[in-house]
Amino acid sequence: MSRYDYTLTEVGKQIAEDKTGRWPNEWDLIIKAIRRLKTAYTADYVRLAIAAKTDLLSRESGSSLSPESLKAKTAEHGWKAFTDEQYADAMNFLKAVFPHESQPTTV
Repeated sequence: MSRYDYTLTEVGKQIAEDKTGRWPNEWDLIIKAIRRLKTAYTADYVRLAIAAKTDLLSRESGSSLSPESLKAKTAEHGWKAFTDEQYADAMNFLKAVFPHESQPTTV
């Protein structure tokens, strides 16, 4: 697996500084989102994929889903089944990233 690190150029840093001065409220929201992501960060692409699929299925249903319902919907999409531990980990990740949103019930 490859890893990519991104940094701003000097011009990019100047533009970012200008934008933060013009839109401090938006900048504050961005900083808060970055802090949540750093708290929940993982480089494990499988963990991220499971969390993304869990979130997608929950949003598609419009309500919280039980682990059994999540597993059934996973199969409907033709995705590999996940273990109870992987579902629990995905739900914990989503709670860390989206603390104020309704999440699927825990395992």
